[in-house]
Amino acid sequence: MEHEAEFLAFLDRAARLAPVANDPALVRWNLSKRYLQELAAKGLPVIPSLFVDTPTPATAAFDLFGVDEVILKPVVGAGGFGQTRLTRDQAHGVLIAPGQFAQPLVPRS
Repeated sequence: MEHEAEFLAFLDRAARLAPVANDPALVRWNLSKRYLQELAAKGLPVIPSLFVDTPTPATAAFDLFGVDEVILKPVVGAGGFGQTRLTRDQAHGVLIAPGQFAQPLVPRS
């Protein structure tokens, strides 16, 4: 998210000035998609995800998930902004950067 710090400051101000529907602590927790790791660790069903702390070849996601297509997404963001769909053939030379994560493409049912 390009303006994460500003959003968090706004969140704090709003919570001090007026009732808010969602607890600011929950919004903060939910801001980073790393919450998916916590849900998975508790046994809840989530789409498998590969989070990285250092630049990692995108081919690692294909190997981990055993799929032919993955989606690279920003760890912080919404609405599909900044997502990239990759096939295995397109992945050579592509890095998953810190601030991104990968998931297998899940076909619509």
